[in-house]
Amino acid sequence: MIFDVTLPLQTYSPNVTFSKHWTFRKKVSDKQKKYIWFAWKKEKPEMRFPCIITLTRIASRDLDSDNLAGCFKNIRDQIASLIFPGLPMGQADDDPRLEWRYRQEKGTRNQQIRITIEGRDENED
Repeated sequence: MIFDVTLPLQTYSPNVTFSKHWTFRKKVSDKQKKYIWFAWKKEKPEMRFPCIITLTRIASRDLDSDNLAGCFKNIRDQIASLIFPGLPMGQADDDPRLEWRYRQEKGTRNQQIRITIEGRDENED
């Protein structure tokens, strides 16, 4: 295990945030990025490639698969920019050494997210 952290962050379906004012979306994005940045700096993970990054949403209600992936956009971008500093935000997440997976778990109304990064054996499919 390279990195494993659970954070008290709420995620929003893109269907919900689409109709919100840009300041709301910016506030959510900034909060998510800040929490991840602090967790990353605290743990100081040593990356090994290739790796699998699993983003888990822990909430009382599930999202469908496209909204699940969409609710993690800012989080995915922030993680990738911490793994590959210096690349513009939103471009580092497309690196072929990173495999992204999305999951959901039942939880309480107080949402959380779990970020897990594991090394992947080159021969593993």
